[in-house]
Amino acid sequence: MVAARGQLFLYGGNSSTNGASFTPLSDLWSFDLTNKTWTLLQEDAGPGERLFHSAAISPDERTLYVYGGGDERAFTGPFFGDLWALDLDSMTWTELSDGREDEAPAARIWAGLHGLDGQVLLWAGHDDGKLGNTNELWTFDLGAGAWTAVTMGDTLNSGANGFCDFPADFVTPDLDAPERRNAMVSALDGDGKLWTFGGKTDCGIINDVWSLELGSLAWTSRSKATTGEICQRAFAECETLCY
Repeated sequence: MVAARGQLFLYGGNSSTNGASFTPLSDLWSFDLTNKTWTLLQEDAGPGERLFHSAAISPDERTLYVYGGGDERAFTGPFFGDLWALDLDSMTWTELSDGREDEAPAARIWAGLHGLDGQVLLWAGHDDGKLGNTNELWTFDLGAGAWTAVTMGDTLNSGANGFCDFPADFVTPDLDAPERRNAMVSALDGDGKLWTFGGKTDCGIINDVWSLELGSLAWTSRSKATTGEICQRAFAECETLCY
């Protein structure tokens, strides 16, 4: 969901009432914040059925972006890596990237997506590769139509022992970046910073706060985590990934 033009725009999601399965949706709705009324704008919108995707609005509130997510296989993948744009004036969708380019982020769910001037910023999420949770930063240049890896964060070092069973050297951590995560909340402020809180990591639920200076791309820790960090961040020396 995004807020723009005095409305909330809601795309897709899951309508299943069964916790063991998903029923992805492809409808687009708006909620008028003044009249308190819902309107169905499109019953079967361009990006198709999906859940656990990300949405963002451009600074001029003319374009809605939708990225990634999954379908009824969202427990295991494969996930989506496509980026779409909706022109809110003409209500037409355009696929900006199918996610299969050589230089594109790994397909993922529960990432952070933010609209900037001439760019879209992608932060963190859970990919469908060996890494899983990530703390990467990517930008998509709207003029060039191309993705650029800004910071790669933690890098995969060795394979997992099994499902949710990671050796201490699973990754080489970028200790200047927040913990790898998905399903966090993040927002832009008016001073050129991206703020992020919480989410789900390899080690559980996390409760830290970080800010990213968009000019220098430097992260600053604002509130330390009391749970959910890998051992290298918490203790420096350890034998298992999580504590």
